Amino acid sequence: MRGRWLVQLAALLGLFSCTAPYWDRRSGQRFTDIDAMATVIKLHLSSGEVYVLSPWHLDSARRVIVGTGDRLSPARDRLQSGVFEIPLDSVAVFESNRRKELISVGVSTTTTLGFVGAAFGAFILLIFFQGNFH
Repeated sequence: MRGRWLVQLAALLGLFSCTAPYWDRRSGQRFTDIDAMATVIKLHLSSGEVYVLSPWHLDSARRVIVGTGDRLSPARDRLQSGVFEIPLDSVAVFESNRRKELISVGVSTTTTLGFVGAAFGAFILLIFFQGNFH
């Protein structure tokens, strides 16, 4: 009986863990300004064209970024899709986008501690009253 109660309490506390997805966007004029683990990379050229690549990787020996995606015009019309190799020196602005999970520790911790405290208090009362009625 007591084990079942603990499982139910754990399930209830799990409902109060607070996470929310968000996109971590970084940009800069150097490759080192962005998140190298990003799932999506955008390479803005000085001509106004943009390459949007996912997946992608850096070939540091050849100083190129290799990836699959779209080449867009300055008006953002799709010009071409496929696998591209873009020299690092031809990129004016690097931009990375990576989906992450935001964990709201403040609300989650306060809520969890409140429920743990209430459960502990109820447990103590239960033991106290069971001892007095036997």
